Amino acid sequence: RIGPGEAGAERRLAHSDAELYELHGEDHSSIISTSDFREPEVNGEHYAFFGRLSLPYPNAETELRVSVVEHTTFIDEATMAPFRVGKPYTQRAMAEKLKSSGRVQYECRSTIGGSRDSDRLKFPDEFHKRGVDGYVFVMDPTAQAEARQAQLDVLAECAKKLPKRKQLVVVLAKCDALPVDVQDRLRDGFSVLGYFGAGGGDAASSKPTKQAKYGGQLADLPVFFSS
Repeated sequence: RIGPGEAGAERRLAHSDAELYELHGEDHSSIISTSDFREPEVNGEHYAFFGRLSLPYPNAETELRVSVVEHTTFIDEATMAPFRVGKPYTQRAMAEKLKSSGRVQYECRSTIGGSRDSDRLKFPDEFHKRGVDGYVFVMDPTAQAEARQAQLDVLAECAKKLPKRKQLVVVLAKCDALPVDVQDRLRDGFSVLGYFGAGGGDAASSKPTKQAKYGGQLADLPVFFSS
């Protein structure tokens, strides 16, 4: 099963150092064992804490600290069915506060269970005390039409559930896999509705039926591009 590339995008955000990003950069499968699902890196829940980075704050002698969490669905390798989920994905992903006692930083599937012998970051209390400040929705522009539509539907549902005074941005992953001319058109007046709702490869405005279905909730979302 190949996902939209959210784990790769989140690792790229959490690890600005190329060497750290490449260390376990390809091992992003969400298919794990029952014992791994209970390890501190996963902690029996369907999300992963990828780490923290510090960014210089504009016009200030301080730094902006960013902690990165990815919401996903972990699959039991024995049954190929999701572990017990509880809440629907969009409700989990748009939660305003997260609390997970004992959780530690997730690196990749092959290192699950190794946290006892390392100094991995612990899950920060700020996700519960201060709450989530912003949300990133990763989309795969290389997907086929049916999968593109599914991504658009989930994005629209997340936009509906966006808490007040919070920011939602879109990141397009795997852009380096697209033809150069498509990449150029994407960067020149990209429209989420136009590309994902009107057939892909076409950055023009979407059809009226799509606009009617999703309203204006997706029109002004900030978009970023990633390989």
